[in-house]
Amino acid sequence: MLTNAEAASPTLLTVTWSGDLSHFAMLRESLSRSALADCPHLVIVQSEDLPLFNQFRAPGLTLQASAEVLPAKVEARRLDARHQQRRWGRRGTILAGSLARHVGWPSWARYTGWHTQQLCKLAAAASSSTQTIVAMDSDLIVTPHAHISDFVAVPSELGQGQAVRCFEHWQSKEQLSRKVQHWQQSAHRLLQLPAHNEGNADAYYDTPFIFDRDAVRAMLAWLELRYQQPWWQSLIDCPPRQWSEFGLYRAWLRHHYPGNVQWQSIDSIGYLYDASNIERLSAEFRELVSGQRCHYVTIHSQSSGRHNWRPENYAETVLALLAEPGV
Repeated sequence: MLTNAEAASPTLLTVTWSGDLSHFAMLRESLSRSALADCPHLVIVQSEDLPLFNQFRAPGLTLQASAEVLPAKVEARRLDARHQQRRWGRRGTILAGSLARHVGWPSWARYTGWHTQQLCKLAAAASSSTQTIVAMDSDLIVTPHAHISDFVAVPSELGQGQAVRCFEHWQSKEQLSRKVQHWQQSAHRLLQLPAHNEGNADAYYDTPFIFDRDAVRAMLAWLELRYQQPWWQSLIDCPPRQWSEFGLYRAWLRHHYPGNVQWQSIDSIGYLYDASNIERLSAEFRELVSGQRCHYVTIHSQSSGRHNWRPENYAETVLALLAEPGV
């Protein structure tokens, strides 16, 4: 049985934008049908998109604009980057990121929504009023088997107080994609760790992802002391799209955090990568959730950038499956 301290609800954290509005609607609906329905849910939305999310206002849900979370300078650069993305288009934006990595120009490529959303997660976790913060991306589905105990650590057997919990998933280095290799290299470089080029590596970069408020605060303070500048600037200074807030935090826990960490497998987390066929998606989703196997399922909004599965096409089917007896 969980103690009072362990049973304290974590804060759920979603950082999103207008492009994920339909996915977010599914996340909220699945949450409302789960044991996590009463957990406070902080939703940070790109400032100009905030009016679109007013429809989701409800007790327990807090909506914040990115301007309330990001430093004013970063928010201004984010807005400019969004404007530049519209001008350059998708292919041009990819080219801009490549140029910024190699020649340092254009600087706006470092401030796109993908980057600033990561800064929002770290800033929100560090300022949270609760100890445990669980990041949930908009394309996550919470099943009826989810429970607070998925995120709150049990007392340490080492007698060192309550442990910090974090998910892990180990893979051989040969299995890692190039982008994951870059994320890990950036984390090791920022944290002054030796390069990790052999053996297995922790490759979990999905949600749900558990942050501990005090551990995040300690990590950000370490970055500011080491680099003598705001913590977010050290991340922005990394090559565009080659750093990850999850990779950085996990490396911090493994190599710098002085407390006890409970590493947890991702056995209760499932993934679907192709939503083009509703009948097949339905069968695969039912298989993942049946027998209480998966507490969380991500239906990826994109498949390597080549397709965009519109949730409107499968939302009714998936939500109906959540209500089936025995699922």
